[in-house]
Amino acid sequence: MIKLGNEVIKSAPRFYSLAFKKKVVQEVESGQLTKAEARNKYNIGGKMTVLKWCRKYGKLYNLGLQVNISMITENDEKESLKRRIRLLEEALSNAHLKIESQELMISLAEEKYSIEIRKKTGTKQPN
Repeated sequence: MIKLGNEVIKSAPRFYSLAFKKKVVQEVESGQLTKAEARNKYNIGGKMTVLKWCRKYGKLYNLGLQVNISMITENDEKESLKRRIRLLEEALSNAHLKIESQELMISLAEEKYSIEIRKKTGTKQPN
């Protein structure tokens, strides 16, 4: 798209040769480029164009495998797991703080109003 002042003019559709499409797919599948990098490098229009080419001409899709073309590296996977562990630890810490605050609130309410709020263990429930 070309922007002239307030007007937006759509550019003419581009046509790519089969050899070019296969070259781009091979670079993406081999991990040399991501789909976005291929779009920028070769000035390919459309966000889904390279993905469609990979599905149509790629070896990974032709084998029936639904794999991520950007091929997650081992370091990326480790970083993702570390990030997840950190988030889970934070959530656990927050849960502990919430439990402590609720316990304190119950204790203060029991003292102030002289009533037992906590259920006694071993009591029988009415039928």
